[in-house]
Amino acid sequence: MGTYLATGIVHKMCIQKRDMGTHKFTLENIVESLQKELNMDHYVFGEDEDSIFWEIKPEMLEGNFVEFLETQFKMYNDTRNIQEVITKIKEVKTGDKIIELAKQESRFNFQMVHLLSFLKILPENGFPDHITVSYHLIAFFLDGKIIMECYGNILHYFEKAIRLQEEKYPVVACLKTMITS
Repeated sequence: MGTYLATGIVHKMCIQKRDMGTHKFTLENIVESLQKELNMDHYVFGEDEDSIFWEIKPEMLEGNFVEFLETQFKMYNDTRNIQEVITKIKEVKTGDKIIELAKQESRFNFQMVHLLSFLKILPENGFPDHITVSYHLIAFFLDGKIIMECYGNILHYFEKAIRLQEEKYPVVACLKTMITS
């Protein structure tokens, strides 16, 4: 199994309290930094003995979520095996059940992936530092391996996503994404 580029919806973010104490980060510092990454209004804060965390509001995965996924798959030029995923999501309907589906059924184009990343934080003293965040991602694209021998679809997806801004920025009609040698 290789290392892949993952694209998906962040279901949960978790930070260990011991890491906060080591760096003397406040909750406000962390939320301010996370807000630069994601719209934190769509998440609910929680904590347990060892960690603080934010979980997506289930309603974010309801409404036109299925339409969003179908649009992404079409832009990605990968319509194989998606109908089964779309049908299952339509059957479960609620955000909570969609999250459970991603956790229980590991499909290449719809699964829960756990990733660690570093979040840059500017604490009270003004010296930037980093804290580890555990992201739980409902991944709908896992593409290529780190050496990127399977890159075509994801690069076209990035191009099409950027080109959605064409009305405001006409030059994006001339955009291409490539890997240099």
